[in-house]
Amino acid sequence: MVVLYLLLSNVLASLLHEAAHLLVATICGVRVAAVGLMEPLFGLDLRIPLGRLTIHIGLLPFGGFTRLVGMPAHLRPANPAADTLNRLTAATGDSMEWTMELTDVATKVLDDTNQPGSLAEAPLRAQQAIIAAGIVANALAAAVVAALLLSGLLPANPFWLALFAMNLVDAIWNAIPLPGHDGDLLIRNHVHNRTR
Repeated sequence: MVVLYLLLSNVLASLLHEAAHLLVATICGVRVAAVGLMEPLFGLDLRIPLGRLTIHIGLLPFGGFTRLVGMPAHLRPANPAADTLNRLTAATGDSMEWTMELTDVATKVLDDTNQPGSLAEAPLRAQQAIIAAGIVANALAAAVVAALLLSGLLPANPFWLALFAMNLVDAIWNAIPLPGHDGDLLIRNHVHNRTR
């Protein structure tokens, strides 16, 4: 039962993290092409098109992503080939049958930094707020759950403890400046904009 609580709380922490990126991007006027929750299994996930946004729901209860339109070159993944499936899905919203010919089209849609609503066109503070939103949301959720647990307003059962732990772990893990993590993107974006 504890494993189930950990998996459920991990999904909830990831949902909060990606929803925070989506919310702050929307407030800042940056268009989000796709949001994914959980990892696909053998490349299979459920895709829900909502206008210009595609929601991806995977089968493995780990991770998530938010794909913003007009990602500046300094924030793109170091290994674009590893990101091809998500970029293609975000750009086409099509089925699982991908061909490499679509890669250039998908990259153009996501990487067009001159289109309205692109991340590259947003002010630096907005870019940093969007990138940091997931970390902040998870840290705040962990703090609120901890305060409610310590005050006795929430019972100290395994679910609430797992929810606290997963939000704290998600905030810390994403703040670490490893390639592709929010912490890495914050630092690269700051350094790039200071050297321009």
